[in-house]
Amino acid sequence: MHSLKHGVTPGGARRARGRTNYRRLRPSTRSGYGFLFYEYSSEPLWDAIKRAKELFADREEWRRLMQRAIALDFSWALAAGTTSECMENLVAHSAVAA
Repeated sequence: MHSLKHGVTPGGARRARGRTNYRRLRPSTRSGYGFLFYEYSSEPLWDAIKRAKELFADREEWRRLMQRAIALDFSWALAAGTTSECMENLVAHSAVAA
């Protein structure tokens, strides 16, 4: 997360449960900020590297990607709010089930 604050875009394999800490880059919608691959092997990794290299050649799009990454909020306040909301939902659902 620290690297995102400096505009460094992540790349990596999607975890087994389909969760990751960053969003897949979608140039068509100008959303996301990571170069993900879904199969843990060398070919998908190489494909993610090629996609990053191709985007890097488009300096304006690469700048927008870095700006999206820098603008992300990884503050403790946001994390605490999300955790609190999750706990409130769990309590509410457990009261309904009981």
